[in-house]
Amino acid sequence: MQNQDYHGNSNLMDAKSASRALLDFWLENGVSVPPIEPIPRNPAPKTADKPIVKQISTAKYAAPIDGQNLAIDLAKTAKTLDELRDILNDFDGCNLKKNAPQMVFSDGQIDAKIMVIGEAPGQEEAQIGKPFVGAAGKFLDEMLASIGLSREKNVYITNTVNWRPPANRTPTRDEIAICLPFLMRHIELKAPKMLILVGGTAANAVLNSNEGITKLRKKPHKLELAGLEPIDVFCLFHPAFLLRYPVQKSLTWKDLLTIEAQIKTMGLLE
Repeated sequence: MQNQDYHGNSNLMDAKSASRALLDFWLENGVSVPPIEPIPRNPAPKTADKPIVKQISTAKYAAPIDGQNLAIDLAKTAKTLDELRDILNDFDGCNLKKNAPQMVFSDGQIDAKIMVIGEAPGQEEAQIGKPFVGAAGKFLDEMLASIGLSREKNVYITNTVNWRPPANRTPTRDEIAICLPFLMRHIELKAPKMLILVGGTAANAVLNSNEGITKLRKKPHKLELAGLEPIDVFCLFHPAFLLRYPVQKSLTWKDLLTIEAQIKTMGLLE
């Protein structure tokens, strides 16, 4: 019996290690995993999903970090997108800037009613100075083209973080906290009618949410910012994740069709 207990515990530890490794792999590839919630004894009857309205707050990322208060103050001073770009170019409060080739601001059409937000620049993006130009970017272009969208005609693209994290790692909470005031000002100045949030990092930051992208992509959302009409928000799996797990492309295709239907309903391409 003692040997059986020993081997049982060993197998349990191996299983836990394997599960932890799998979880870490998913997190590294843009998929946030929500906490497991207990099932109530008498669950309430399920009701139809309603749009979730988010009044943006930086509370989730409010940490005592150098540069955040300065970022908040500076972001408020930008009156145009060009001014915001210049402020970011001169900003030294984010540690990512030290090793990044350059700041990556945006790409696409200034007058577009649809704004796409990703995570952070990769190596190719950092070299060229535009978001989503690598393999994942090319796949994103294909995804958008499938519903009549393109950065050359009717889409504006940016990232949550404007500098490339070393080795393309996921931005830290502190890095997101510093960049978030600039991102929210970016949205305010751009004033889109629709936001498409690509990947868990962008979705969590903009919606101030702890839910995983797997859940967020299933729900309708709206974002409320001062001075703007509520903005329709949709969440998608990151194209880098889809390239690694093509089996999830069918879910993304359904998400894209939902976005396309809403675009038609709102008349955004007319």
